[in-house]
Amino acid sequence: MADIDACTTAPELVTITLAKLTPKISEFCPQFLWQPSEFVVRDSSWVDLSSNSKTPVFKPKQFLLFVVVPESQWQEYENIKRAMSTTVGAYKSPLTTDTERSVSDHCHNPPSSFNTSAAQCPISHDIALTSDERASSNTRSLFLHTSSNNSEANEIDTNAQATSRKHSHHATTHSPPSKKTIGTIGTPGRDRVKEALQVGGATNVDIGRVLQTKLESVVFYPILTIRLEEILDDTDKRAFGLDQEHSFNGQLCFDTSSDSLLGVGGFKTTHVAHLLLQPTAPTSLGSLPWHMIVLKRPYFVGESTTNRVYKHYVLAQELPILFREANVLYWAKSLLKMTYEFIDHAIRHATDLSMLDWITDIPRLRFVEAGLALVYASTSKGASTSSTGSVSGAYLLEEKIDAKFTKFIHNVQYSSCLKPDNEGFHIAQFLVFTQHVQYIKTDGLAYISDYQGSTTLLTDPQILTHPSVGRGTDIFSEGNVEIGVERFEQEHVCNRYCSWPGFGLKPFERADISEHAV
Repeated sequence: MADIDACTTAPELVTITLAKLTPKISEFCPQFLWQPSEFVVRDSSWVDLSSNSKTPVFKPKQFLLFVVVPESQWQEYENIKRAMSTTVGAYKSPLTTDTERSVSDHCHNPPSSFNTSAAQCPISHDIALTSDERASSNTRSLFLHTSSNNSEANEIDTNAQATSRKHSHHATTHSPPSKKTIGTIGTPGRDRVKEALQVGGATNVDIGRVLQTKLESVVFYPILTIRLEEILDDTDKRAFGLDQEHSFNGQLCFDTSSDSLLGVGGFKTTHVAHLLLQPTAPTSLGSLPWHMIVLKRPYFVGESTTNRVYKHYVLAQELPILFREANVLYWAKSLLKMTYEFIDHAIRHATDLSMLDWITDIPRLRFVEAGLALVYASTSKGASTSSTGSVSGAYLLEEKIDAKFTKFIHNVQYSSCLKPDNEGFHIAQFLVFTQHVQYIKTDGLAYISDYQGSTTLLTDPQILTHPSVGRGTDIFSEGNVEIGVERFEQEHVCNRYCSWPGFGLKPFERADISEHAV
């Protein structure tokens, strides 16, 4: 990459490098939701340029910079790649285009030098290459080679397969494919054939299941992650809305039977669904053909003399509830993003690094990718149905959490739901700390509550606000119990995250260090 000023500062080099290489990383696997904000730029001495001095330094004509993907994010990519190779590769929808197949194949079949322990391998690129040189080096690996020991990376995800595909660490030349030899065709045996014929011939289609499957044309409006500063500066971004610029047309397929019911929460039912967007979304939901997701709808309990009956609202009642749920998630994403920006800034500029060993191991979580899907009527059959072109249905769609589901903090609770010896206790303690940060950064007006999900993905949050914000009106959702914020300083108990000097958080008047703070 030419024409870089010799007086360019380290932070400026970071900006230039990320702007140049982030699109290349995204092209490597468009189906994966990369998090560029977590990337680190290092030089050939492996120095983190984001923490370097802003003093101009004259550099040689050619030098190397590396964009490093965090280990946790790379492990997520590997898990998704493995899942795609077993699900998407096994099923091709007749609606899948050749372009979608080629993009999918690109993600499933990375360059031959791919190393399954690449959670420790930064994505790299020699920025000194000219465009002509890059054009002639298409076969070069995008990865640095490290040890082939995969044990550490595999231990990160206990749900991952115990074995992984091994790849060579050296370049190879490809010879023409040899002619395949067809083995001897044997007789399978009378009993085996008979059994297969009996089972296959007696099988009937489950008509009830087929009739309960719905395929609807939708317009999908993703819930974007917006920085809090943008929300404060732009009145159009103060709440989630139907942004036509970022919307997608598509199809939603789901089973309405009880067999597809994943669970019933306090307010919503959850079903398995598949989403096909046209064109395919570059990231997030709908970035895969027939993307497996979860579909959520609010419910109320109907009267029954025999068992509990869950009923859905009419559209006029359901739509406002779904908009509120989407808006809560919109604000939760922004507040959590602000929290991590505060954390990363504090760590980069900390002078007291006495606890750096565990501070650098900060849990990295995010809220699920999600969006609102509106169904538009295509026909009109009378006064009792929606007219053509009008909204006839709505659903909240979310990224599916496949890991163990845990409630970390209950709504209007100031401490962890978990005990110190419970799995995920350190996650819960960290989330208690994030409430402290959000309370301080919003000047005591708001924070996220009802934290739940896995150790990497969160869902169904609540936004709690101070009584002075709502001024007697019902804002965000019914879960916004304002007394929670009003009593935060009296009830919050600081833990080791709150107490680290680098964050500069002072304990409140009545808050002491918990006996369980570790």
